[in-house]
Amino acid sequence: VWAANGSAKIAEFAEINAKYIKLEIKESEGNFASAAEMKVRLPIVEEPSTPVTTIFDDVADTDWFADEVQYVYDKSIMTGTSKTTFEPNLGVTRATIIQTLYKLEGKPTVSDFTKYNSLNDTPDDSWWREALAWALNEGVAKGDTTNNVFNPDNEVTREDLATFIYRYAQYKDIDVELEKTVDEILGDTFVNSWAKTAFAWAIETGLIKGKTINGVSVLAPQEGATRAELATIMMRFYENNEL
Repeated sequence: VWAANGSAKIAEFAEINAKYIKLEIKESEGNFASAAEMKVRLPIVEEPSTPVTTIFDDVADTDWFADEVQYVYDKSIMTGTSKTTFEPNLGVTRATIIQTLYKLEGKPTVSDFTKYNSLNDTPDDSWWREALAWALNEGVAKGDTTNNVFNPDNEVTREDLATFIYRYAQYKDIDVELEKTVDEILGDTFVNSWAKTAFAWAIETGLIKGKTINGVSVLAPQEGATRAELATIMMRFYENNEL
């Protein structure tokens, strides 16, 4: 990058990728300093995606979750339960949320399966083997230490979901400090002690919002989480943190 009159080189490209160009700014002495740099974010032009409403028989344009399912499908964060079904109302299992976060991370190669193999319900041929091994190694997931199991098929609650994503945010060094106190955020809502901070964080950052049950809007931390809700939360998390 040169000065407008062409007399001096003021910056050079340090890194270019699909999201931004990083420039190293030239000091007056003519040296390039890594501390003096800036990133110019680029508009990302993506190829038109195939509408999920033409892929999945159970996702319609009029569904409240259609845009969210489209988003996570395009980002390869979530796929269908079959070639033609998404099953938006199906409960999310512990294996599913771990697999979703693993895909969000880009499915890194896993070589250490020590923690995975130490559990009693983690077969070598499971479809979530690499995902759980990664999550256990990085502290994103934890097993039941009393019974030495992970319970991959157990369905998660909204507070479970918040806890998994909170741990992932910590793993990514995302700022999870609360602006308000946990009690100020949760009010009279009962949340299990092990999930309080994570659930309060998810509420404060807008990842989880109230849901209507019997005509009343409630936070419902112990209610089960559906695949449609997971798609929605993952879209919010992705956009909040510019992943």
